[in-house]
Amino acid sequence: MAKPRVGFIGVGTMGSRMSRCLLRAGFSLTVHDRNARKAEELKEAGAQIAVSPREVAAASDVVISMLPDTPDVEQVVRGADGLREGLRRGMTYVDMSTISPTASKALAAELHGLGIEMLDAPVTGQPVNAADGTLGIMVGGKREVFERCREIFQAMGKRIIHVGPNGAGHTMKLINNLIGATVLQVICEGLALAVKAGLDPQQVSEVTSAGGAKTGMMESRGPTIFARSFENVGFALRLMDKDLRLVAELARDLQVPLPIASVAREMYRAAMTAGYGDLDVAALVKVVEAMAHVEIRAKA
Repeated sequence: MAKPRVGFIGVGTMGSRMSRCLLRAGFSLTVHDRNARKAEELKEAGAQIAVSPREVAAASDVVISMLPDTPDVEQVVRGADGLREGLRRGMTYVDMSTISPTASKALAAELHGLGIEMLDAPVTGQPVNAADGTLGIMVGGKREVFERCREIFQAMGKRIIHVGPNGAGHTMKLINNLIGATVLQVICEGLALAVKAGLDPQQVSEVTSAGGAKTGMMESRGPTIFARSFENVGFALRLMDKDLRLVAELARDLQVPLPIASVAREMYRAAMTAGYGDLDVAALVKVVEAMAHVEIRAKA
């Protein structure tokens, strides 16, 4: 059976690497990005270039988007030359961004009325995982639609889980990032305390990796903190700040108190105010350092 033609909208840090995985897996791929240069970089790898989301839809059977925030996704779907103008009955739209679950469910209902299925399938992992096809993918939507798209997901991810109906994927991703964001805040506090006490912060990482305090966030962000390499962006701080805003909206709607997350969110807001939004999320440590009058780096 022939592979479906895939369209990909949003080929930035993660999307470009995910697109290359699809090309390596043998999918016919049409890409679009509002930054035309990013799309052109995929042309040599075999992708076709489209000038609009509508043109992507016209050339595809399944369209994927990987965009920064809810308004970006809504614009791509509903805007001028958007997906709605090119999607056909029987097609599938897969949003792999991290956006509002409420907005995502509204889009799914709207598209369903036009005979178009939608899945929300945000990802976990770093750019290196996007490059080698080992992302985690959590998918919301009808199971039969998920199964039809499984081959596409398998080209980009290693752990692929159907988590429920439309909106469930985005909800799960927000919960994942809620946990990650608050853990990073505690890591920064622990490292600041260690340095003030005269300990080697890298040894904190070594010790915690051997017991119950072991976390993926220390493993992924500890080296960035110790090397002070915040410009090497794996996940921008501004995106985590955005995700915590979405978490707060979800918790408000569901009437769930999140006291620790509320404090963490204020720390991320302070980092944004300090101008760290385009740095790696590990730059959160700079806010803690300023409060503690200390700098955390690897000992010589």
